[in-house]
Parts: sequence; structure tokens; C-alpha cells
Amino acid sequence: MGQFNPKGEREGIGRLLWTDGTYYEGELAGNMMQGQGRMVQTMLGIYEGEWKNSKAHGQGVLKKPGETDKTG
Repeated sequence: MGQFNPKGEREGIGRLLWTDGTYYEGELAGNMMQGQGRMVQTMLGIYEGEWKNSKAHGQGVLKKPGETDKTG
């Protein structure tokens, strides 16, 4: 789901879904998670914050089940 640029790459605000139930909602650029977004992984928790080249990068909050939120 989301928008596509002239090259057919995901861009803008969108949602990516994986077969294990993991999903990402947020900014996309060139088929990559880029900017602000949120990834939800059923067993691992939720990361909400900044992304660069499809990796958590910069400021964000990691929320793991049964643990204290980690901000960084």
C-alpha cells in the first residue's frame, strides 16, 4: 500500500506487510523505510521513530513486551 514514484518504487506514506505478521507504517523513499515510521513485530515489540535505508536510525522508542520502553 502507498504511493509510487515514476520508477515504480514505493514512496511517500505507506504500509509494508510481511508474512510473519510484521508491518511497517510510515515514510518510504526508493522502496526503503526512510524518515518517520513505526514497525510492529508480534514477538519482538514496536519501534517508533526515525528510519534510514530501512534501518532504525536516529531518535526513536523501542517497546518490548514486559520491559521498560527504551528511548534513544
